[in-house]
Amino acid sequence: MRRRPTRRAHPGRAGRRAAGLASIAMLVAALLVAALPVGAKEGEAPEAPPARAAAPLPDTWYAQALAYSDAGINVTHFWSKGKKLRAETVIAGHRVVTIVNGDTYFAYDSLSREGVAIARTAAALEQERARSRPFGNELEALLRRGAERIGAEKIGGREVDLYQITDDGGRRQVWVTTDGRQLPIRLKVWRRHTGQTLHTDFLSWTRGLPIGDSFFDPEPSVTLERMGFEEYVSRQGNRTPTGPVPVLGIVENMSWFSPPDLPDRRYHIFGEGGGQRVASELGVDFLGELPIDPRVVEGGDKGRPILVHAPDSQVADAFRALAGSVARKLAVLAEGTPPVADANITWVS
Repeated sequence: MRRRPTRRAHPGRAGRRAAGLASIAMLVAALLVAALPVGAKEGEAPEAPPARAAAPLPDTWYAQALAYSDAGINVTHFWSKGKKLRAETVIAGHRVVTIVNGDTYFAYDSLSREGVAIARTAAALEQERARSRPFGNELEALLRRGAERIGAEKIGGREVDLYQITDDGGRRQVWVTTDGRQLPIRLKVWRRHTGQTLHTDFLSWTRGLPIGDSFFDPEPSVTLERMGFEEYVSRQGNRTPTGPVPVLGIVENMSWFSPPDLPDRRYHIFGEGGGQRVASELGVDFLGELPIDPRVVEGGDKGRPILVHAPDSQVADAFRALAGSVARKLAVLAEGTPPVADANITWVS
């Protein structure tokens, strides 16, 4: 008789499912046993793993400075990363950008795409190394001049310390946070000679923003004129236009002298028409001439402008005419300046 061939038995679907579940159960059990710390017994809760230390925040800062006085309002934005600094403000519709990066100071007009790159001095770099951040160091500056803490107040619902110094130039006050950072919240400057008061509020202090290094480099499309610090100082002394701030025009000072007993006689001690020629060469407006009058200096030293001290004088008339020219020029440029947005104080630890 022939033997029937025997067939090897194969588990069915139910068998395969049961075998799979058993394997998973054994794997889970093995993982649980492996997860027990050394010395732990079954039934005891394992020790919690040590908490990971929080990643340190980037060494970056942002703040908005709102400066205001009788002359108007200005808003400046500041960003920093380590020792690098970028500031932006709008002047007569032009967004002016200033950057401090390493051994170079940049300033340019984002509309004209032109500006300057000025080499920084060794003294500036040395001072930079001693600062905790590139901006917001008003308290340090006042303390070096002898400022003292005179009290505590609340600004925006937060406790702040008030420091003050009074000297021949006037009075300077700064309100700073009471924590170790001593962030300036408000700065107030009263100038004794002019009676003018300047206010600056620092808003929206923020720390730890993710800012790339390229943010502190001028845009590649900006054309920069490079110069050393000595050349920059020389240009300023010669009144050579430098940098991206819009030029309103040329004013010629000490244009002529009229003796008190001969008010109709003009003596052009330093020549005549120089201001007009410079304005023509630079392609800017000529805004006016100011005569020599010792009463301007005397009144300025006493805090009495010539318009108050001698309102009917030739030089007072010249200043009024100049003020009108500047006001008209600013009115035209201000058409392109966006309005100042409402500002709110935001506290960020």
